[in-house]
Amino acid sequence: MRPDDLPTKERLNNQQHNDNENGFYQQYLKCVRMLVWIIIWLNVDVAQGYIA
Repeated sequence: MRPDDLPTKERLNNQQHNDNENGFYQQYLKCVRMLVWIIIWLNVDVAQGYIA
């Protein structure tokens, strides 16, 4: 059964569900990226401390 065959309300619910999952995924990616940047930044900071 194609999504086009679903009643409009069902389709809307599915679309909202997909949007929600997408939102969570985007938030997750953003958090991971921030963590990676912080780790890199701290490592560079520590490395410069050792060099100095």
